[in-house]
Amino acid sequence: MRYRILMAVVLCVIAPQCAKSSQGDDFIRDIQNRVSSADPYKRKTAVWILKRDENIKSYISLKCIPIILPLFSDKDAMVRDAAYADIEFFFLEPPKTYYEKGAKIVHGYKIFNPKRLEVNDDYRNAVKIILPVLLEGLKDNDEQIIYQSISALGSIGSLAEKSVPMLLSLLNNKDNHTRKESVIALANIGERTDAVINGIKKMLNDED
Repeated sequence: MRYRILMAVVLCVIAPQCAKSSQGDDFIRDIQNRVSSADPYKRKTAVWILKRDENIKSYISLKCIPIILPLFSDKDAMVRDAAYADIEFFFLEPPKTYYEKGAKIVHGYKIFNPKRLEVNDDYRNAVKIILPVLLEGLKDNDEQIIYQSISALGSIGSLAEKSVPMLLSLLNNKDNHTRKESVIALANIGERTDAVINGIKKMLNDED
C-alpha cells in the first residue's frame, strides 16, 4: 500500500515535468519547420511566435536564436527584415498590460535604459551567438538593417560592448535616424570612455 502511494506521488511530480518537456520539444520542432519552410511567410512567422510574451519570459526565444540564424541572411527581404526588426525584443521584459475602464493599456518599451531580462547563462549564450550577426548588420547596404542592428545592440546592453567602436563611427552616418539611434545604443550599452562621451557631446550640435 505504501509503495503504491509512493509511486502515485512520484507520478504526480514527474508526469507534468515530462509533459512540459514534450511540449518544449514540439515547440522547437515547430520553429525548425517554419525556418526551413519554402514559404517565406511561414519562415517569417517563426520570429513572430518567438516574440510572444510567454516565450520571451521563459527564455525559450533566446534559446531558439541558433535555430533562426538563417533568417538573418534569408534571400527574401521581408523575412530578413523581420528577423533584424524583432530580435531586440528577445532581450527585453515584455511591456506591462493592464485594463482601465475596460480599455486595454500597454506600457511601451523605454527608449533609454530599457528593462531587460535577467542576465543569466541563457542570456549570455544568446548574446555570443547573435552579436556577430548584428555587427555584420552594422555594415549592411540596407539602412534599415543598420538601424535595426543598432537598436538590438542597445537592447542587449553592456554585453554588446564590442560594438562600441562601430557605433561611434556611425555617429557620422549620413542618415539622421541612424545617428540618433547610435547615440541611444551607446547610452544603453553604458560604456563611459572619453570617446563615447565626446561622441555623444558632438551629437548635441547635430542640426538634424
